[in-house]
Amino acid sequence: MDGQPAAPGLWEAITTNVLAFGLFFIVFAILSRASNSMGLPWQVEHFAELLVHVLGVGIALRLGARTTAIGLAGIGIAQLAGFVMHILFGIDAVQGGPVKLALMFTGILGVILGRIAVGPTLLPRLRGPLDEPVPDGDPHPHASAAESDPRRLFNLRTRPG
Repeated sequence: MDGQPAAPGLWEAITTNVLAFGLFFIVFAILSRASNSMGLPWQVEHFAELLVHVLGVGIALRLGARTTAIGLAGIGIAQLAGFVMHILFGIDAVQGGPVKLALMFTGILGVILGRIAVGPTLLPRLRGPLDEPVPDGDPHPHASAAESDPRRLFNLRTRPG
């Protein structure tokens, strides 16, 4: 071993991505049911969906499910663009399958191209203590009550020392 953590296996990566997407889908479905039952205006529902996408991307990044994070970020960007277009031009003017597909493909492609443009320099800031090499012994040497705080999902700052 050269001190580098082993890359996750194919099944581990698939399982992690399915888990991250499943968690996103559950929260999204609960939000959808709740907003429909409360009769919220479409503007509020769309805004809440954007927040769920941000939460989903944060969870996916924290779990190391990069494929899901890219997909959810791209679709979230498409949701944001659709939301703005609905507000500017009316909900009926930009409805329909072709518009939605074009927005989704554009959002996902934008995230992928952005990731390529940024390169690997962004990755050290996105990594957390669970991504660090594990010394012999304790499998979670950095685990503490502060690190298990859910607000930490979106902490992109590097850890000191």
